[in-house]
Amino acid sequence: METKKKPSKSNTPTSKPASGQSQQASWLPQEASTLMRLPQEIRDMIYSELFFSIQISYSGHMDLGTTPNALALLRTCRRVHSEVGNSWVGKVLYKFGSSRGMLNKLANVSAETISLIRYMFVAGDCLRVPFEEDEVFYRLYEALGLLPGLKLDRLTVWACPPFCVAYQTVTKLINSGSGWKELHFTSPCSDFLSYEIDDEEEEDFDHDDYRRKPQPSDWQKQLYDRDGSLSSPSVAIYRAKTADVNVDMLDPDQRAPFEQRLKPGQTVEEFAKEFYDSLRTDDELLTKALVVVKRGHGVEYKQRYDPDNAIRVDVSKNTWPEIKTYLETRYPEFDHNLEEKEYYGVIG
Repeated sequence: METKKKPSKSNTPTSKPASGQSQQASWLPQEASTLMRLPQEIRDMIYSELFFSIQISYSGHMDLGTTPNALALLRTCRRVHSEVGNSWVGKVLYKFGSSRGMLNKLANVSAETISLIRYMFVAGDCLRVPFEEDEVFYRLYEALGLLPGLKLDRLTVWACPPFCVAYQTVTKLINSGSGWKELHFTSPCSDFLSYEIDDEEEEDFDHDDYRRKPQPSDWQKQLYDRDGSLSSPSVAIYRAKTADVNVDMLDPDQRAPFEQRLKPGQTVEEFAKEFYDSLRTDDELLTKALVVVKRGHGVEYKQRYDPDNAIRVDVSKNTWPEIKTYLETRYPEFDHNLEEKEYYGVIG
């Protein structure tokens, strides 16, 4: 994995507004600058192109690829800093190696700034929380529920093992998750669409969200129930045309639509207990998969404050900083950063 510079603290989003037009008249002409001789509209286009190409990684245990000198433009001069303002916040891609890492960074940012973020990548791992003598594993949609104000254009989630949790993660994001308009759930393999549950394992898979159903038709139905069919929400599954790990799943020419169906006479319960036939070989299982979910037109998808969020209820605290402080104080021997260590090398 390519090693890149760790982002500096200056890469942290800030809600502090720029002075903008109120100071524009006071700037020196800067006639020697080719950039400043361009019309403001052209400069704004240049700024946008630059920031849309930038990604910033917040992860202490893995390198997810931060663009070198990501925000250097903002430090070139006060005029550029003022013209760009905080518009960059909604253009760069923020990448987090775990749900805990996401909360550690964004929960300390104002709701106003969080509402400006439009693109985010996060590992679809579980948020492990100690509870008495045991542990509780919260899903990503519950972690996102601790970020009121989140209103992403696109959320990209990287599937993390085991496959049954990956399947449940995307299911819960579809039927209960908020804070995003479009979801890209991407997996390095297709096993989360093909695993079987035998009779001996049934007790371990007692939650209905673990039991596979023919997809994407079942996910589509759940989204219709949530957003209404008239708003035209959609769910589509794509699989890479080859097992090459370098396949770009965003390239339509390198992927193909995928749809599962029941066999004649087969019930949904029987479907969950069998490997899906077309995904039995190693080459098929090792093929990348992408689930694209689009919320309905006009649907409110902004993450609202939810007092019934399971994490808030179980810990009896409202914000992640409060929850984190309480857990670290009560359970000092618990490794609160294990998630990022476990998934090192899994995310690509």
